[in-house]
Amino acid sequence: MSRVILRSKKEEIVKEIYNKINLAKGFMIADYDKISVNLFAKLRKELISNKCEIKIYKNNFFKLALKEKKLEELNQSLIEKNSFVFCYEDFLKGAKLFYNFNKAHQKFQFKNGFYENKIISKKDLLLLAKLPSHQELVANFAMLLLSPLTKIILSLKEIIKNKENQG
Repeated sequence: MSRVILRSKKEEIVKEIYNKINLAKGFMIADYDKISVNLFAKLRKELISNKCEIKIYKNNFFKLALKEKKLEELNQSLIEKNSFVFCYEDFLKGAKLFYNFNKAHQKFQFKNGFYENKIISKKDLLLLAKLPSHQELVANFAMLLLSPLTKIILSLKEIIKNKENQG
């Protein structure tokens, strides 16, 4: 009897993973090392506030969900202890947040991920995480647009000031 319950529980967990993969814009797989409960809770809270979540599953369960999604290529990453970060709205923002958190605490190692129906290597994942955010790009673009105007205004003020000093 208990064997049936265990099997149904496992199937439930695999279905949960499968659903998270379907709902997420993308996900990351990362190795973790000796992270305290408090630090993990802090990361989880930051991720949740950005519509992401971090979970820890047994690799075998994750492999079964990947098989259902036909993403077996990711199985090679599923060795040792892994955490799985699912991003439900903005994958790049979640990757950046996870990267910055790890830069500060050095408890995780990116392995790879899945985004826009593509498997992403560790190298590409790091590149994506280091990209400036949308807000940063907009602010930089606005500064580029305003820079020539600022120079013209300063030049005009100088001309006016010089004419006033001469007159």
